[in-house]
Amino acid sequence: ALTAAIAFLLIFLKIAIRYKNNIELPKLGIVFLLVSLIPWVQLTFGQISHVGVAWVNFIYLFGFSLAFLTGWNWEKNEAGRGLDFIFSAVLLASVSSVGMQLKQCFFPEITWRWIPSGFGSRFAGSLSHPNLLGTLHVWGLLGVVWIGSRWNVDWRVSVAAIFWLLTGIA
Repeated sequence: ALTAAIAFLLIFLKIAIRYKNNIELPKLGIVFLLVSLIPWVQLTFGQISHVGVAWVNFIYLFGFSLAFLTGWNWEKNEAGRGLDFIFSAVLLASVSSVGMQLKQCFFPEITWRWIPSGFGSRFAGSLSHPNLLGTLHVWGLLGVVWIGSRWNVDWRVSVAAIFWLLTGIA
């Protein structure tokens, strides 16, 4: 949660610097920022007994607020760029996870630091469960369609990426 909040803060700051005259703070964004302060209010009035719990809850809510504000201003200033970024990241993760799956399937005895060994007959890449990996691959397929249509990628590259991802799903 902290890493995601920091990432969205950095992305938001980059957008704020690039479009300093065109940044909006919508009313819903203000509401989200105020909601992120609720754990500190609860800590003050004794409803939360540990600072760590308030901190973690604040980080989750604040990270969501930053994600909302980042997406709002990114889409306002550069339509579609936020989704380009998200689908690119998901596609990269999905494509690399197929390679991890194949390593787990064909070379289970070889252990690498970043790729756990396979678990039985269902392989999960670097995720904890094969169903999560399947979901990532489906999102990767959506990423192929999105990026292929937005960036005018050659259809042969898109078809190769789809077959690669379908190999991971199978």
